[in-house]
Formats: sequence, C-alpha cells, structure tokens
Amino acid sequence: MYFSFIINHINPFKKRSMSKAEFVQIMKGVILLIDFRNDYQFDEENEDYLGFLNTGVDLLSDEDAETFRFIVRNQDQYLEVMEKLGLTTEWGLNEEETVFRLIDEKVFS
Repeated sequence: MYFSFIINHINPFKKRSMSKAEFVQIMKGVILLIDFRNDYQFDEENEDYLGFLNTGVDLLSDEDAETFRFIVRNQDQYLEVMEKLGLTTEWGLNEEETVFRLIDEKVFS
C-alpha cells in the first residue's frame, strides 16, 4: 500500500529527473518513515505500546542516522509522505529529538 503511493507520487523533490543515487536516498527516507510508523510503540496490542515514538540520530544505527539527517534537511519534501503514513510530530523534525505520533490512530487499523 505504501509503495504504490510512493511510486505514483514519489517526486516529493519536484525534480523532472534524478540520479539513481538521489532516488535511492529518497527511498531510504521513505522506508525509514515506514519503519517508524510500523514501530511496536504504535501497536495498541503490544504490551510496550506508548502511542508515540521518540527518536533522534543518537538512537539510530549509523545508516539510519544519516538517512534521518537527510529527512530533517529535506523535511518539507517528506511532509506529504508522513501525512499519508498517518504520522506527525510534536515539535517538528529535529536531529537531536523528534517525537512522532499518529495523526489519527484509525488511519491504518
């Protein structure tokens, strides 16, 4: 479901063309956001459910931290993706700390 949206609307950077490396970097950002959305902390049936996800570069692997930095630097281009995933943030995207929450918990139930 997510990938069909991304493939049909992938050009969040509004480029007419992009290199393979640019496309891969953009997709890594999309995949990381999907991973955040699918985190157990958003699963009401999980005993560790919190209803939010607190993250930052210090909490991520080196590869994911670099991808998250890319998302933060290009956050305007990722807002539509986040919205389609049902994600929002408490205080915006920040490398040091970002708190994700669901826009509407029934979006993907």
